[in-house]
Order: sequence, then C-alpha cells, then structure tokens
Amino acid sequence: MTTAESSNESGRSQDFELNLAPIVDCFTVLITFMLISASFLSIGVLDSYPNTASAPTTNDNAPKETFQMELKSQGIAEIQVGGRTKQTILIPAKNGKWDQEGVLQALNGLKAKFKDVRTLTLLAQNEVQYIHLIHWMETLHPLFQPINLGVF
Repeated sequence: MTTAESSNESGRSQDFELNLAPIVDCFTVLITFMLISASFLSIGVLDSYPNTASAPTTNDNAPKETFQMELKSQGIAEIQVGGRTKQTILIPAKNGKWDQEGVLQALNGLKAKFKDVRTLTLLAQNEVQYIHLIHWMETLHPLFQPINLGVF
C-alpha cells in the first residue's frame, strides 16, 4: 500500500445526514403545551353572579370609576377607587379578622359618593381561604351586582 492510498482512505468524505425529525417532534410537543398553558394564564377576572335568578344585564354607559377590594391574609382590607378619582381606603384588622362593619361603612360611603358604580372587583391573596372569599361575596352582594373575582 502506498502513501497515496493510505491518505485517500483517511481523507474520506465526512458527509452525513442529520436526522431532525426527533428534534422537530420535541419542539412540536413543547409548543403545544406552552400554547395550552398560556390560555389558562390569560384569565385575570371572573364574573360571578351569586344568588341571582336572572342573567346579568350589560350596561353600555360604563361608570368612570371602578371599585376594587383586596383581602389580605393579615385581616387587612384595602378598598381602591380607580378611574378619574384615585382613592385608597385601608381598613385594619379587628381581632385578627377583617372588620366587616368598617368595610361595609366605607363601601356605603363610596356608593353614596359614586352612585353609578354597580360592580366591585374582589381580590384575595393566595393565603386567604376560599370560604372567606365566598363569605365576602355573599356579604357584598346586596351592594354590588356583579362581583368580579380577580387575582393578584
């Protein structure tokens, strides 16, 4: 065997075909799962209509102000007025629990001031138990219809 023949064998073509089918399959599955999970993340506020016999009506003349109440795990309730008027009312805990009378008094005062506001967005921290959220929805139902549930 000559040196030319041995160099020819070692210098063989390095061409090969890369199989991309498994990589494309993995990305297809990953993209599908990402799209499905992203659709669940888009829900920020849920409309709830507790104890109503008829379906809610839509109002084309939406109020300029919005009410939002945040339930914090320490028993603190924070009421925020948004829109043209910016106002925050902080109601401290009473005996380690939410001060229901203080909250109702503050919301009645706001309802008297802003008569066209009919809805409230109720937010709760992750530590707040679901039963407390339902209790507040039932408590606030006479004042606001509907009560929207939000996440923060």
